[in-house]
Amino acid sequence: MYPSSTLVLVKVDASWLWSSQSAREALLEPVADILDNAREDGSSSPSRGVLLHVMSNGGGMQLMTLSKVLAKRPGSSRRPPGLGPVALVLDSLPDGDGLRCMIVIYTSQTKNPIAKYAAVPLLAFLYSLFYLSYGNPPVLQEVRQRLNTPNLLPGFSASDASTGTDATPRLYVYSDADKMTRIAEVDSHVEEARRRGFDVRTEMFDKTAHVSHAKGDPERYWNAVAEIWRKARTRYEPKLFAKL
Repeated sequence: MYPSSTLVLVKVDASWLWSSQSAREALLEPVADILDNAREDGSSSPSRGVLLHVMSNGGGMQLMTLSKVLAKRPGSSRRPPGLGPVALVLDSLPDGDGLRCMIVIYTSQTKNPIAKYAAVPLLAFLYSLFYLSYGNPPVLQEVRQRLNTPNLLPGFSASDASTGTDATPRLYVYSDADKMTRIAEVDSHVEEARRRGFDVRTEMFDKTAHVSHAKGDPERYWNAVAEIWRKARTRYEPKLFAKL
């Protein structure tokens, strides 16, 4: 869509679920460096900015970890955002039941129903053991909470009439046929986001599988993404001209 842009691709696999918090944060340090360098650049232009495209609950875990990494950096709260326009796309997230999602991940390729049911107790045991060992809260519940905090990342905000702060535009893309991320879970998160003052748009597809909405209807999908980015630029440009 934007061929002159810098593309930062952050991947996640099943091993991420079994990593400690410190190991997760170490993997996201290079991404935090890129954002910090962009902030310190200091140039203001609507052609700059960050379009954050998060895929699935694993992507939500990555985003939450990146948020924590940036928050821990010295002087992070005192630095200006400096990123230009920002927008957030949430594709097929967030669900809140980590154990259920893990079971879907590990059994989705198994056709034998007996093998599927036999795997559930083992997966539940490993899931419980992991969180007891590391002392982490249920990770997808934490992702849901973190996504609806105003200071998710530098430059992100919710609407605040007392300070004149505009909300960062966000787009939820999801489907009634997604077996991983349930539609009711996304709908409840959307409602909470709106209550908290976020600028929310939703795009609900019919009969498209988990993170397959762009394949199901590419034109509709990418038009929605382009629209949320145009909204972010429109939100940012008056502030830019006010500084000139």
